[in-house]
Amino acid sequence: MAQLGRLLLKEARPRQVLKNLALYTGLVFSGWLFIAEKFWAVTVSFIIFSLLTASVYIFNDIVGMPADRQHPYKKIRPLASGRLATGQALFFSLAGIFISLALGWSVSFFLFLTMIGYLVLQLVYTLSLKQKPFLVLMTIVLGFLLRVYGGAMIIGTHLNVWLLLCIISFSLFLAVGKRRSELTLLQGQSASWRT
Repeated sequence: MAQLGRLLLKEARPRQVLKNLALYTGLVFSGWLFIAEKFWAVTVSFIIFSLLTASVYIFNDIVGMPADRQHPYKKIRPLASGRLATGQALFFSLAGIFISLALGWSVSFFLFLTMIGYLVLQLVYTLSLKQKPFLVLMTIVLGFLLRVYGGAMIIGTHLNVWLLLCIISFSLFLAVGKRRSELTLLQGQSASWRT
C-alpha cells in the first residue's frame, strides 16, 4: 500500500502544486494577507484545488500514456513505465476529482465554479488541444487566470487590470520557457543518439 501511495504521489507531480499559489494573488494584493479569516479561506481552497490538480495530472497521464512511453523522460513516470496499474490510477484520479469538487462546493460556490472551469479546460486540453502549441500556451495562461480569479472571488476582492496583464505576461513567459526547455532537452537527446 505504501508503494502504491508513493507511485500515485510521484504521478501526481507534487511540485506542480506551486502553480496553485496563484490563488493567493488577490489576498496578497488586497492587503488582507494577515486577516485570519481571509487567509484560512484561501489556504483551505489551495489544499482542495491541489487535490483537483493532482487528480487531473494523473488522468492526463492515463490518456497520454502511449505517447509518454516514446518520450525519453516521460517514459520513466509510474504509469508509462508500467509500475502503476492504469485501473488503480484511474480510480484514484476520479475519486480525487469528485472529492475535491464536493469539498469545493462545501467551502464556496465561487471555488466550485473555478474548479469546474479548470477541470473542463484541462479535459479539453488533454483530449484535443495537446498537440497544438499555441493552444497549449493559451491553456496554461487560462489555468493561471482561473486560479487568480478563483482566489480573489473566494475572499470578495477586486483585481486591478494591470495586475491581470502582469499575470498573463508572467504565465506566457513560464509557458514559453517550459516548452523551449523541453524542445532543447529533446534535441540534445536526439543528438546524443546519433553520435
